[in-house]
Amino acid sequence: MQEIEDDAPPVGGLLDLLVTEQPELRRLPVALLSREQKAAELAHVAALKARLAAYEAELVLGLADAGC
Repeated sequence: MQEIEDDAPPVGGLLDLLVTEQPELRRLPVALLSREQKAAELAHVAALKARLAAYEAELVLGLADAGC
């Protein structure tokens, strides 16, 4: 049986919650959105990209620390 270090971060279901974003099924086609709605959607996409980039950077740093 494999032992887990005391300082190891929790993973599993928590990781799925942090990484996985369920697609919304009730989105209107872009052609039907107003300019304001399109701008809001673009802001939402930018925020998602920023969160994903931050998570990616954290993973890379975690791998770099593990190599020391």
